[in-house]
Amino acid sequence: MNIVLYGDSTLARLNKELVLNLEKATPGSIFYNCSTSGFDTNDGLKRSEFISTLPADVFVLCFGLNDGAPWKQVDLPDFKNNINEIIRILGSQRTVFLLPPLVDESKQTEGHRRDNVTLMNYLATTKEIAELNGCKYIDINPALTATGTEVHVDDGVHLNDLGNEVLVKVVSSILM
Repeated sequence: MNIVLYGDSTLARLNKELVLNLEKATPGSIFYNCSTSGFDTNDGLKRSEFISTLPADVFVLCFGLNDGAPWKQVDLPDFKNNINEIIRILGSQRTVFLLPPLVDESKQTEGHRRDNVTLMNYLATTKEIAELNGCKYIDINPALTATGTEVHVDDGVHLNDLGNEVLVKVVSSILM
């Protein structure tokens, strides 16, 4: 099974070791990471036609973290339209959403503060659109919280080694 990862830094930061762990946890699969740090749904939509030409059995998408960032916020109606159009282009039966991890607000720096109330609006919108289009989705946040320990690096946005291990388990579980 060919699986394309497509989204923001949540997926872009998966290095070779983590991709190999995904493949080990999802026997018979090969993962291709087409994610880019900083991408929002405007970037994702712009490249979706090309991404759709890849011979993928499944597209795992993760967007929202940058869409909700105050310095480049994509309005929720535009976000919703972008997600719907990405699904239309990629195909709902081949699209799986990973809802992005919430941030550690205590680690946010002045001028680059994301907040979980805003982020939850993007997660809820993604979940709603996924359900309406018959796409699978999984929320990583309960599994991250269940660790009972820190899952972010110092910026409070990106996942640390433990957080990425959880991500591998969560993504592989929805693909099995």
